Amino acid sequence: MEGNENSETVGRVQVTNSLSVFITDMKNLLIHYSMKNDPMRILYQVDLLTWIRERIGDLDIIDLDNYSDNFLVSHVVKAIQKNEKICVVVDEEPNAAPGSLPRILEELIRKRDPERVMWVFNGLENEWLRKTLKGIEGRFLFINRPELETRELVLSFFRKQSG
Repeated sequence: MEGNENSETVGRVQVTNSLSVFITDMKNLLIHYSMKNDPMRILYQVDLLTWIRERIGDLDIIDLDNYSDNFLVSHVVKAIQKNEKICVVVDEEPNAAPGSLPRILEELIRKRDPERVMWVFNGLENEWLRKTLKGIEGRFLFINRPELETRELVLSFFRKQSG
């Protein structure tokens, strides 16, 4: 996304909008988290994110991975605390280390209103991740959905009226 005035690269991560706006002004947040065994396999142009960005204007998107640094993760945690609706999409390779995902999921699980958080997990080969998902059963949880269905789920979630 080079040349986009509304994006900034922080380490290996592309953050849409400036970090200061990202932390203070968002109401809707889409977090895309890639769990890969090799950082060279991480995609920095994720079709899902481009597709959603074209359809939802009042949505901030952060794309991070299991190699992201603590600075970025601390800002993600702050953003989770301030957002009204959050969708997290996790794309996982078998046996990939979760990186900072436990910290992010812990904050998401603590959200007061589970109706305002949607989860989409693709891969689900990681034993730790499968055990963690037991703590969020009964919420908006989707596992191993094709990309077209994931697109529609995310779009529907953010377009649905809050409250």
